[in-house]
Amino acid sequence: MVAKNALSNYKKLNHMEKIMSKINITEQVDQYFDKYRDYMEFYESKSTLAKTRTVTNEDLWALGQQLENFEEYKAFSEANGSMGDLGVLPNIALDVITASAAQSPISLFASVQPLQEQQGTIYFKNVVARTTRGNVTAGDTLVDVNGRKLRPKAFSGEEIYGEVLASTVDGTTSYTATVDYAPVRKRTVEVILTTNIDVKLIDDGKGNLIGTGGHGTINYESGDVVVTLLENPGDGADALKISYASNFEVMDEIPTISSDYDSISVKARTFALRSDIGLFKSFSLGKRFGINVEESIARDLTQELTTEVASGVVMEAYLGATGNTTWDKAIPDGASYSYTEHKLTFFDALSDAESTILGNAGRSGGQAALIAGLKATAIIRTLPGFKPAANLNAVLGTHFFGTLDGKPVIRTTVIPENEVLLVSKGTSMFDNAVVYAPYLPLFVTNTSEGIDRNPLKSQKGVALQAGMAAPVPTLITKITIQNA
Repeated sequence: MVAKNALSNYKKLNHMEKIMSKINITEQVDQYFDKYRDYMEFYESKSTLAKTRTVTNEDLWALGQQLENFEEYKAFSEANGSMGDLGVLPNIALDVITASAAQSPISLFASVQPLQEQQGTIYFKNVVARTTRGNVTAGDTLVDVNGRKLRPKAFSGEEIYGEVLASTVDGTTSYTATVDYAPVRKRTVEVILTTNIDVKLIDDGKGNLIGTGGHGTINYESGDVVVTLLENPGDGADALKISYASNFEVMDEIPTISSDYDSISVKARTFALRSDIGLFKSFSLGKRFGINVEESIARDLTQELTTEVASGVVMEAYLGATGNTTWDKAIPDGASYSYTEHKLTFFDALSDAESTILGNAGRSGGQAALIAGLKATAIIRTLPGFKPAANLNAVLGTHFFGTLDGKPVIRTTVIPENEVLLVSKGTSMFDNAVVYAPYLPLFVTNTSEGIDRNPLKSQKGVALQAGMAAPVPTLITKITIQNA
């Protein structure tokens, strides 16, 4: 009965979390600062992310969600009587979670959207037109997960060029029409005839159309136009055209778009490791150096686990990459420049890759990161503008390697050693190529003795659950280095 009540309380906590998620992110970050100030300030100033750009409220919100998720897990364990199974974890968990998030390179190229349930939902943004103007009709999707669907013309700008007033008819010299996007700003009107006779009229700011080949009037408020031609225009399909500027200042409604948040379902995967140590060694280390071996093992396991998770998120990006740019490490035959000069042409390949993303997605995102294999990072490290990260020899697996002209560079062994991923990020957590969705950020088993039936050994296990996906693959592309 205790466990059943605990599960019910846990579900209520998740329900409350969903309600809280509707609160403005800024308000939630303020709450997290009140609750976890030391951890939030550490992440804000010492994280890998802070070394490449300003940490945003969305970044801090994601950390706060993970810390709060663990505390819910802790409350669940207390309620069902399994608190003792956590061992030293409650004493170090928030430290470890914060340190892992701070060291992880994931936030450099992916958004972090914590899940509220094991089978959860992640979100990404579509841009939809809400008004009709130019070549855009209300309801048209301008940008979705696959990239830009429509390139607007005369949608957000006030100028309208070459709108058709009428098709001329042989023998008819008087024409009446109404422009599509009134009211019209004064002294911006031009009427022309594109066939047979020369007509060019402009407005005088008082509603009169004056000029060559005719005359007329325009009602700036209603957009009604009357044009009288001085000569027979003959037949001309869509021949009488007008250009003008809408008066946005007095319009009832200016062009409108909205951000519609689409979603996909992801399931949190489980990542788990264990470690064991002899009881004599544990005793000796504790006695001589004052080391809490249980705590040390938990930290080591967590670091290794989060490194593998980062590699998993990288693989999601790699599998979703769209397009490929090649760059040859070898100097072309007959070239008169040095290898040092030749390496500078890598920046041309990088520019080509950025153009590939722009062509595929219709946008390039606000930021970009490079994820590179071992041989690729060896080349990047020698390029001008590269700044290496500190303590590179102290990290293993997928990790922050440095910056190239401000772009984060992540070194990894999970993609081919001669390849580079260019991952472009938008300006919000819902406009990114890759999403990392932690559910339970950390749980650790209590130390147990008798591993492998040997009473002189002890073991500890650590696990986490997280989902990951690349919902906008058009914001990812590859660079392949030949002859690397």
